[in-house]
Order: sequence, then structure tokens, then C-alpha cells
Amino acid sequence: MKVAFVSLPVPGHLNSMTTLARELQSRSHDIIFISLPDTEPFVRAADLPFLPCCEKELPAGSVHEVGHRMGKLQGEECLQIAVQVIAFETEAKLKHLPATFAEAGVDAAVLDSYSFYSELIPMSLGMPYVHVSNALHFDYSEIDWENPSATLSKLAWITQTPKEFDFESSHWPPQFHHYWPVSRWCWPDRDRFPMGAIDWRTSHLCVDGDNPDRSSRYLPGDRGSGREA
Repeated sequence: MKVAFVSLPVPGHLNSMTTLARELQSRSHDIIFISLPDTEPFVRAADLPFLPCCEKELPAGSVHEVGHRMGKLQGEECLQIAVQVIAFETEAKLKHLPATFAEAGVDAAVLDSYSFYSELIPMSLGMPYVHVSNALHFDYSEIDWENPSATLSKLAWITQTPKEFDFESSHWPPQFHHYWPVSRWCWPDRDRFPMGAIDWRTSHLCVDGDNPDRSSRYLPGDRGSGREA
């Protein structure tokens, strides 16, 4: 079986998706990573095969250009640009991913849940797929308002958010799993971290991997205080 990984072209998502792809590859699965051209150097550095999509609409350099433009804006103006880019990327993926999957001979897909509506492609092809939430695990698959989770993977929905950081909920579907980090490649010293001591007052582990200007790391402190690592 050949498994395609589809991810957003930002470090905070690529870190965990390439780690998960390497984990499956180490278990003798056939992996192909599919994303925008700007993602290729990151994926190649992880020793994973890469296939670009949407090269015409979003050629190499587009992600940096958009980020540079958004970095000069604030508030609603910045939000408008973000929404426009997401809509443009989603339209391009819906147009090109079916042919890209066929070219790669894909049998199943692992989808970034923030790659909005990408699940419509494997659904239309009768292909199994799972969702991975590389940011907060919200369900953005609201195609059917009477069934908000209509397009959410029925096989597995995985979040990299630690269970210790999450609130208990009876609303998560049975295929929802907390699994963090996805591999010891991601955090070799996880066993040394005091997960049992963390609650809503002390969860000051903050890593904004998508923004190099806000990449400070914080470790749990005393009753709500935090210290920079």
C-alpha cells in the first residue's frame, strides 16, 4: 500500500507530519509526501520522497512571499489575506490532487486537518484516509450542517496535543486519539518531562513553530508562572 501525506507548507505542521511519515516508512510502508513546491526542501531533508502539487497556482517562493506580505499587516487586513490564501490553496488542491494521487499510485492518505476539505479527494476516489491535527484539534469538515463531522475520517483522527494539556470531553468520536509526540524523533526525552504535574494552571509549554519571530519555548513553572527555556 502506498500512503500519501498531505500537509500545509509551514514548519509547525511539517515537523510532525514528516516525523509520522518517517515512522511509517521505518515499518516498511511505501510513503510519498505531497505538498506545495516550497515544502520540498523540508521533506527532502527528512529523507522522504516528494511530489509537488499546485505548481502553477503556487510556485516555489509563494509561501515566503505571502508570509512577508502578511508580516506587514495587522488585524482584519492580515486575517483577510490569510482567508484568501487558504481559499485559493484549497481550490487549487481540489483541482489538482486527484491527478497527483493517480500519478503517484496512492492507495491511502494521511491528511493535515488544517488542509481544509482535502478529504473530499480520497472520499471521491473511494480511498481510505485519516486526519492528523498538527495544531489544535478542531473539526473543520463542516460540509453537512446537520452532521458537522460528515467528512471527518471514520478510521482515525489523531491529535499531537498531549492528553494532559486537553480538557476532558464526551464529544470526541471513538476514532479520536491523543498521541504526542508522534515519535521519539520528535522528542527523545519525553519520559523525563513531568506530564503528570501539568494542568490548566501550569501548561506553559508554548512552541510557535510556524512563526520564527515568536519561537520562544516555555516550560511549566510554579502555579501558572513560566520560564523561558
